[in-house]
Amino acid sequence: MSDQNEPLNKQLEQAEQNLKAQTEAMNSNQTNLKKINAELKETETSLEELKKQGERVSAGINQISREMRQNQKQIETLKSTIAENEHNQKVDALMNKQKDFWSALLARLIHQQHEVNSDLVDFGEQKNPRDVISELKKWVEGRGISDDLVALRNFVAFYNKAIRKLCEAKIKGDYVSAEMKADPKKILDRCLFSRMVESRWNT
Repeated sequence: MSDQNEPLNKQLEQAEQNLKAQTEAMNSNQTNLKKINAELKETETSLEELKKQGERVSAGINQISREMRQNQKQIETLKSTIAENEHNQKVDALMNKQKDFWSALLARLIHQQHEVNSDLVDFGEQKNPRDVISELKKWVEGRGISDDLVALRNFVAFYNKAIRKLCEAKIKGDYVSAEMKADPKKILDRCLFSRMVESRWNT
C-alpha cells in the first residue's frame, strides 16, 4: 500500500524551505531599510532617490509578508492533512485485524444456536450455521431490492461503523468501555433475531 503522505511530506519540506528563505530575505530587507533610513538623514542631495529605494524595499517587504502568510497557512494545512491521513491509516490497519461482518455473524450465530437450544430436548436439528451465513451473504450481495434487503444491508453498515468507532477510540488512546466493546455483538444479535433472518436459522 503506497503511503499517501509521501507527496504531502515533499510539499511540506519544500514549503518549510521556502519559509526559511523568505525569513532570510525579510531580515536582509529590513537591514537594508534601516541603512537607507540612516542615509536619508545624513544626506539631502540623495533624499529623493533614497525615498524611492525605501519605497521599493518596503514594497518588497510587504510582498514577502503576504507570501509568508500564505506559506504558513499552506504548512498548517499540510501538517493537518498528514496527521489526519496517518490517523486514518492506523485506524484502517486496526480495523483490518477485526472480523468482518459475515465472520462475526457466523460466530455469533453458532453461539446463539447453542444458547437458545441448550436446555431443550427434541426440538429438532439446527441448520448448519455456515450454510445460513452463506445464503444470507449471497442474498445481500445480489442485485435484489426489498425492504428486508435494505434492513440487512443496514446491519452490515451499522456493524462496520461500530467497529470503526472502537478502533478510532483505541488509536486516540481513549478509554474503550465494555459497553462500547459489546455494541458490535448487540448489532449482530439484532440482525440474527430480526424477522427476516431468524426464520432462516431457527427451526
